Amino acid sequence: MSVFIGSFHGSMLAPPLAVRLGLVHVSVHTTLYPNGEFELVKTLPVNMTHIVFVMDFLSAGSEQINREVLALIMLLRQLARCVPTVTLMMPYLPYGRAENWQDTPLALLFEVLAHFKNFTIMTIDQHNEAIILPHTASHDTSFLWDKAPLSSLQQLNPVLISPDSGGAARVYRLAATLNFDHGIMSKERNDVGDVRVCNLTCDVESRAVILYDDIIDTGKTAVQAADFLRARGAKKIVGFFTHAVLSDGAQERLQQAGFDDIFFTNSLIKLPTPGVTLVLLEDLMADFLRSVFDSEAN
Repeated sequence: MSVFIGSFHGSMLAPPLAVRLGLVHVSVHTTLYPNGEFELVKTLPVNMTHIVFVMDFLSAGSEQINREVLALIMLLRQLARCVPTVTLMMPYLPYGRAENWQDTPLALLFEVLAHFKNFTIMTIDQHNEAIILPHTASHDTSFLWDKAPLSSLQQLNPVLISPDSGGAARVYRLAATLNFDHGIMSKERNDVGDVRVCNLTCDVESRAVILYDDIIDTGKTAVQAADFLRARGAKKIVGFFTHAVLSDGAQERLQQAGFDDIFFTNSLIKLPTPGVTLVLLEDLMADFLRSVFDSEAN
C-alpha cells in the first residue's frame, strides 16, 4: 500500500502529521489571479493507492473557506481517476450548521468522494451532531482541553457555560472530563440576525467561567455572552473555541470583549495571535489514521 499525506501548500497540520506517521508529505499549490480566478498546480506521485488529504484551510473568513472548498472539489475530482482510496482529514467541516446540507457545497464534496472506491472523512466537533453524514467520523475534543492551564481557575469555583442550548451535550461531556459545574445560556435572534443573550441556568457571581463553543465565526455571540457574564459578576472569563473561522472583524471583537484567556484548536488558525493559546490536534489526527491503517491491514 502506497500512502501519502497530501495538502494544499501552506498547511500547518499536514507536515507534523506526516512526521508522526513516517509518511511522505506532498503539497498542491493554487495560483490565484487578480480577477479572483485560480488554478491548481500539482505534482503528485503516480503510484498512490491511498492519499490522506489534510484540509486545514489556509485563510480565515467564510469567503476564503468557500473558495478553498471549491479547490478541494476540483482536486478530488482529478484524484478519483487514479487513486482508489482517500481519507479526508477536515477538522473544520464547513456548512455543518446547515440542516439541509444537501443544498450546500458539502453535497458536491460528497458527490465527488463517491467516485473513490473507498473514502472516509475525519472531522472534529461537528456543529450539528444530529446530522448523520456518509462515511464521516466526528471526534469530540473534550479530552483535549484538560491540557489547558486551568490551575488558576480552581480557587474561583469554575463553571463551564454553553452560549446556547445547541452546545449543551458538548458542554456536559467537557464538564464531566474537567469535573466542573456547568450551565446553559439562552439567546434570541432578531429578523436581521442580531443576537441577544437573555438567560442563564446557573449563578456565576465571583466565579471563573469557561465559555465553550465549537465555532467562532463573527464572534458576536461570544462577545454578547461575555458581556452578559460580566454583568452577572463573573470574576474571570475564559473562552474555549474549537474552530476559529474569524469572519468580519471577529478577532478584533474578541480582543475587545475582555476575555482573560482564549483557547483555539489549530484546526484553522495558523499564526500566534495575541491573547490566544493553541490546543494542537496532530496527535488526535495521527491516532485516527493509525486506526484506519490498522483496519485496512486486517
